[in-house]
Amino acid sequence: MLSSTSRTLTYLSGLGYLLIGGVLFLAPDWAAGQFPWNVSSFVVMTIGGWCLGNAVFAWQSARLWDWKTVYPSLTYLWLFGIFDAAVMLAFRDRVNLASIVALGYVAAVGLNVLTAVFGLIDVLRLHPNLSGEGMPVPGYVRSLTIFFAIGLSVVAAGGLLARAGGLSTEAGIFPEPLTLFSVRAFAAFFAALCLSALLLIWTRNLTPVFSYGLAGLALMIPVLIAAFVNLDKFDFNGRPGGILYIGAWMFALVVTAWGVWRYRPALHPTESIPG
Repeated sequence: MLSSTSRTLTYLSGLGYLLIGGVLFLAPDWAAGQFPWNVSSFVVMTIGGWCLGNAVFAWQSARLWDWKTVYPSLTYLWLFGIFDAAVMLAFRDRVNLASIVALGYVAAVGLNVLTAVFGLIDVLRLHPNLSGEGMPVPGYVRSLTIFFAIGLSVVAAGGLLARAGGLSTEAGIFPEPLTLFSVRAFAAFFAALCLSALLLIWTRNLTPVFSYGLAGLALMIPVLIAAFVNLDKFDFNGRPGGILYIGAWMFALVVTAWGVWRYRPALHPTESIPG
């Protein structure tokens, strides 16, 4: 596995995301005015959900600390930090660090990037083994993973290529108008999910798939809670793209929750899959 330094940084990254995510998710109206860039309370609450999910990805990875089990989860976490930092650098003239919330969010992302750097150095230096025994991945699970990755790639590419006045910025799918800064941040999030999910397509056993899905539940649930808390922002008749937003998250949650329940012995290969 990777070094103890990387493990400590992963734990600290999880703590950082837990703290800032809790503030953003639980006090979005206040935090929206303190965030590093111009966002609504709904966007802040959604980003808070991402951060809470990141905290679980980090904590679970550091607790298990078995490369062949957590490499997709760590890849997601590393890519999220790198991509989000890149977005803030690209829009650095619009970043406002005049509040404790803004500093806290940037610090959490910065710690994530530091964790990614140490982790990538460890991978290049130690060449951790990916092979391991475990339950084979059923064909339909692999197919769902491919479908999941393709969907994420479309959303990420759309956010990356979006221009002002287009579907992404004018409440075409997300129910509120978004700045290009926020659209790129959403694209960074979905790109990190997409690229890390691609790794699951080639895995030979269910253990990393289960680990990734279990942490993913902790990301999807708060994002959906944020959507339902802000349900009044949706206009399903005038802007039916909102149905796609909630529907896609609901579909992902139900399928992932079923998979985690169905294949819960995957982290304990001596147990059998329930019939």
